[in-house]
Amino acid sequence: MDLLEKIKKHNVKLLRLSENRFREIKFRDRFLLKCNACSTIWETDKRNITRNKHVCGNCFIKTITKYSLDKNSFQKKSAFSFYLLGVMFSDGSMFKRKYTYISNITSKDIDWLEAIRDILSPGKPVYIKRTRNNCGELAICGKNFYDWLAKWNCIESKSLKIEFPELIPKKYIRDFVRGLIDGDGWISIYKVAKINTNRLEVGFCTGSFIFAKRLFEVLTNIGLNVQMLTKTSKAGHKILGREIKKDGIIYRVVSSGGGAAEVLQWAYYPGNPLAMNRKEVLANQGIELIKEKIKLNPSAYKKVKLK
Repeated sequence: MDLLEKIKKHNVKLLRLSENRFREIKFRDRFLLKCNACSTIWETDKRNITRNKHVCGNCFIKTITKYSLDKNSFQKKSAFSFYLLGVMFSDGSMFKRKYTYISNITSKDIDWLEAIRDILSPGKPVYIKRTRNNCGELAICGKNFYDWLAKWNCIESKSLKIEFPELIPKKYIRDFVRGLIDGDGWISIYKVAKINTNRLEVGFCTGSFIFAKRLFEVLTNIGLNVQMLTKTSKAGHKILGREIKKDGIIYRVVSSGGGAAEVLQWAYYPGNPLAMNRKEVLANQGIELIKEKIKLNPSAYKKVKLK
């Protein structure tokens, strides 16, 4: 049915907008839109469809995927691909609409986002979100990347139901863990006033008990000294600078002292393909801190094995 037949059928008034660039027909709560690019006509109840660019879904997806995506960088099993998977598990978001498959990474470390961008999709801009304390956002568009994440159990609305990807090769687990820490984990060196000394801690938190438990088991089986802790979160409180929207339980996999240094030396190994610069510097500082403590008091760190 062409445009004129639809006008006659619904007995509506034809409106000419924006110097005849497109035509819009309103009847009840529905709209008929004509694509500026290919003249396809479709019906919708959303006036601001496709970000106010009056083009059909097929033409719109072409505009947001104009930057080429290096499929080998993530589809091929490598240290970088599993590092990226860890980042998406911890701090990524993804959504699917009728014509779009978009995965986002948001961080204040713009240089880190640009480093990921340079491998995945060179030339693609990193957007600065002024409404979120000038955080950067890297949007990765494409069904191939979305399907790759889904294959490894990384899904939409994953916070409470994500599961550990069991098929990761053993040699790449440390890259995956480094991605978890860089994405939404923490490395901290803080002073303990009572004993007047600095303490090292590394950890990762999640709302999924299944994921936290399996991560704890995997790290323990490798021989790392980690703990699994729980913390009740209340609406309005902040954890790691983020406001909690509703009551719940946070599961944390953490390590401190000499055990934290072992985890960091294992995850942030020399020659790794990519790591957040800020956290890698902290990791090296923490390792050096524990090495100094070992020199001062070797008997207290007999079980700690650092290179």
